[in-house]
Amino acid sequence: MPPIVLMTVLVLLGLVMVPVFAIVVMAFVSQLSKGRVTNEMMGIAFPIIVGFPIAVVLWRRSRRAETVRGAWILAVVGVLVLGGVSYRPVSDVGAMFYEEWKETQPGGRGY
Repeated sequence: MPPIVLMTVLVLLGLVMVPVFAIVVMAFVSQLSKGRVTNEMMGIAFPIIVGFPIAVVLWRRSRRAETVRGAWILAVVGVLVLGGVSYRPVSDVGAMFYEEWKETQPGGRGY
């Protein structure tokens, strides 16, 4: 059961993170072509690139855990890792979409 929980969270967050990851990669390449990669951009891109492989490793380890308690601990750590690396990019992209949506609403800037 614990590996199923972790894989479910990994797949769901992975599906949500695909467009976010594409936006982050495009922004990172854009900044890289200008020759100025900021610490903020590295702070957003690096955890995504490292966090998802760590979650996959934890999932594989939880499938082979010797005890159910160990499997649950690994699954919970994996879910926390995924939540931690996904929070900032998803909230930033969500705020960006909300800001664009507000412009078309009554009282907004309009086009």
